[in-house]
Amino acid sequence: MSVVETLKQSSTTAPSKQDDDGFTKVEPKFKYKVTPKKKNHKKKKSHFKYQDPSDWTLDDMIKQLESYREKLIETRFYETLVPLLTDHLLPRQCDTMICYGVGSMQDSIAARYQFMLALAIKDILQLKKGRLSIYDPVMTSLDKEACAHYDLKVIQQDEGCKRSITTSTLFYMPHCAKSLYSNTISANWTKEQLEQVTFIGNDFLDVYITSQPDSTLRRECPYLIPASTIVESTPFPDNLFAITNVFNNLAIQYFPASVIPQEDSDPFWSSVPFEKKDDSNSEDKDEDEKDRK
Repeated sequence: MSVVETLKQSSTTAPSKQDDDGFTKVEPKFKYKVTPKKKNHKKKKSHFKYQDPSDWTLDDMIKQLESYREKLIETRFYETLVPLLTDHLLPRQCDTMICYGVGSMQDSIAARYQFMLALAIKDILQLKKGRLSIYDPVMTSLDKEACAHYDLKVIQQDEGCKRSITTSTLFYMPHCAKSLYSNTISANWTKEQLEQVTFIGNDFLDVYITSQPDSTLRRECPYLIPASTIVESTPFPDNLFAITNVFNNLAIQYFPASVIPQEDSDPFWSSVPFEKKDDSNSEDKDEDEKDRK
């Protein structure tokens, strides 16, 4: 069974209601006969779709997210993307996934699609329960309840995207600021760690390196400059998703061990100031270690 078929079977939709109203037909001699109206097989629009998101319950949220899952996996974009994810992510053997910057699923259409793609990637990677963590400062309490429903761990404090890793990790960061990608790289600026970092995020070369002034890059995202010289990048399918600001300019990106400089004395490593590792996320990392045992 394919990944698309498996995900289709996991999707749920609310049952449709059919009209059963009658109408009055006039007969000769003023006799009246009630004739049943033909059944309308058209789905009624669910009431929850018209609620203000601030009034949603958790059940409303899950129904919405599942409808977005269904719409996503029916697209040509997703059909084209799945083989790319399989071919380029599975060899990376990621056992952990960190989501930064998805936004609020309660308030954003783009966030709902990006969140459901994250769940699809989780299934492709066959991550164990508790191995997918998420953080965005704009997430609401209902967003966090939905994350718990799908077995995602909500990171409790802002790490500034400086999660230092010890195993192969996918950082899912659609449309984050360039400084945040630089922060993630800086927190893993060793040959052992860098080869275990995989990104799904803005294409470093196309979005930043080839289109923005060097002075801006050095000031706002210094680690992207050397990292972009060794990055392996596979763009997402272009112009196949109807809403153009959801998955545009994204790519699968990683740093092959064969091109990472192996000598600590290599100018590659000293081209940026080495930053002291931030231990503020040690509590989450301790929990991660427990999950592996």
